[in-house]
Amino acid sequence: MKSAIVATVLLALGACTQMDQYFDGKVVQVDGKDYLVRQLSTGSYQAMPNEPEAKWHVDAAEWASNIKAIELATGCPVLQGSVQNNRSGTIAAVQC
Repeated sequence: MKSAIVATVLLALGACTQMDQYFDGKVVQVDGKDYLVRQLSTGSYQAMPNEPEAKWHVDAAEWASNIKAIELATGCPVLQGSVQNNRSGTIAAVQC
């Protein structure tokens, strides 16, 4: 019984191959790569590569693409003083 439960959990986790399967948000493309943008609060958004493995890597090159993704998803410019980067994700406020 225990091995059946473990197998079910592993199968469920293995089925999630994109971040949009974990979080509600909008997927946009920046330079041919998919990014997930999700609203955190009014005027505040988080962007990250739409790949679960990416959340474990620190890649400063992703941060500029995250900002572009937020701007594409919202249609509004990011307020530069609001940008917070962490690993491969970015949180920022927008000015609409």
